Amino acid sequence: MKMKKTMIGKKSNTNKSNTSKKKKMNRKGKMKFGIKARILLIMIIPMLIIFLAAAFALNSVGVNVSEKMAEQELGMVTSMFSQNIENSTYGGYQINDGELFKGTLKIKFKEQDLENLFNETGVNLAFLTKDSVAVSSSGIQDVAMTDRIKDKMFTEDAQPVFDSSYSVGGTEYFAYFIPLSDENGNVVAVLMSAITAKEVKEEYRGIILSNVIIITMLIILFCVIMAIVLSALVKGIVAIVGSLDKMESGELNIKVSEKLLGRKDEVGKIAKAVYSVVHSFTETIVGIHNSMKELDEFSDTFVNNFNTIS
Repeated sequence: MKMKKTMIGKKSNTNKSNTSKKKKMNRKGKMKFGIKARILLIMIIPMLIIFLAAAFALNSVGVNVSEKMAEQELGMVTSMFSQNIENSTYGGYQINDGELFKGTLKIKFKEQDLENLFNETGVNLAFLTKDSVAVSSSGIQDVAMTDRIKDKMFTEDAQPVFDSSYSVGGTEYFAYFIPLSDENGNVVAVLMSAITAKEVKEEYRGIILSNVIIITMLIILFCVIMAIVLSALVKGIVAIVGSLDKMESGELNIKVSEKLLGRKDEVGKIAKAVYSVVHSFTETIVGIHNSMKELDEFSDTFVNNFNTIS
């Protein structure tokens, strides 16, 4: 019976020990994951907010920039082509027998130049009179001047006009218009340059996408570096908690690693404090143990003396 009871006691102690170890391991695992997860969330959530705000801002800026760049490019192409014709002949623009002339130069003869420019740059050009198309590149052969553009072009103080949503044959274009005048300064025709809005937007969307990818890679790199730093930090805290767990279970031969004690951050301070507490506690227990030993020796002496007296 005594042996059975002893065996049962041993099993009970073993089970308690195993349960205690499991609890400690679970506590360490939860703490390790909890601290890392919380700190990472604290760092990542603001980064995600900044990322989304940056992506939205890039998209908005990209649309505006694409329109401005298209306006500048089309204005430059239109002015250069107009200046080229201006330098090739004298006189103003005029309409004879339904045909547009610049001095003695028939604009219809410039059709091949318009087509070459379109093939090289993707920019369409068209010479438009008030009621018809004098000549155009193949991309916008069915172009027609809207009443809004006519009202702005065929006036005494006509100025270049940019339109970011000019429809030609159901396709949306970025279009630029400049007035063409006769020798008396009267506007008789309009030179139009145009490029598909989809083409420009896709180009800038690609630039935005590349920027978003770069930002995403930087955020991922930042998270990886933070995870590595946090792992080192949490590892030190877990080691300190492990020492306290040993102390809780009655172990006094606890050693805090020199690496932890040598750290200059808060983890190092905690490790030093734990080491100091463990050391003081150990000295107290050893002192109590020595006192108990001396008391035992005194009791033995007292008993022996009492026996002698008896």
